[in-house]
Amino acid sequence: MAICLTYPTNYPANHILVEVKSRTLSRKLLDGLERVAEGEAKKLVGKPHVLFILKLINQFFDDNPLSCVAEEISHIKRLLGNEDKLKLSQKTSSLTLLVTKNKYYLKTKVNVPNNYPSDRITLESAETNFPRVFKAWFVEQAKEIVRRCVEPPLKPKPNQPPFEPKPSLEPAVGFLVNNVKRYPDEICQGCKNKALPEDPAKVVHSEHGAAHVERVYCSHLYHHDCLILYMKTPPFQGNDKFHHFCLKFGHFDGNR
Repeated sequence: MAICLTYPTNYPANHILVEVKSRTLSRKLLDGLERVAEGEAKKLVGKPHVLFILKLINQFFDDNPLSCVAEEISHIKRLLGNEDKLKLSQKTSSLTLLVTKNKYYLKTKVNVPNNYPSDRITLESAETNFPRVFKAWFVEQAKEIVRRCVEPPLKPKPNQPPFEPKPSLEPAVGFLVNNVKRYPDEICQGCKNKALPEDPAKVVHSEHGAAHVERVYCSHLYHHDCLILYMKTPPFQGNDKFHHFCLKFGHFDGNR
């Protein structure tokens, strides 16, 4: 962030003019901060007030560390439903997210580092009543999305511009919200019934259980026994061959 101060010819009889610039903070936030700073400067006309304005702006960011993700938070809120919750803690520079769909939920805490977006956000204390394999996929895939935002690729494409870290909060949280909202309504591609039970208490966690839900790499869901039957049923061509490829070689969907 850069603060540009323009002195009028008869300062301090006239107030200082304030302009705040940043490559990472939203323009809406900066405009509001400029209005507040100049409003306070007007109250101090006739007295030196440059140091006061600089301290005011500095104190704002000390008291509101989540201001660096204000625009991303605004976008995330648009994805949430009435029963979802997003609680902000300026004191700990963190967000607590609760996403629900039917009776399923995912709750996690997201920490925003001081050097954001150069440094990555971190997820902790993930709780969910989805099957264990879904919890692992939700969390690990969100972490992978975050990593790609802040770390350059090991094998960059030719003629690519130099890598620069990108904001990682919205991509990771957006991934979690979209998939928690998606999977409770997904059907098993074998039997064509809902893959997950209506009551999360009836979720089968054993990977060898007949009704255990498998998420294949192309993002479709199958009950364990439905998948076994599907893979063993001829003819082994067309879509069968495609799904066999997905299972064997790890075809990734758009979220991976």
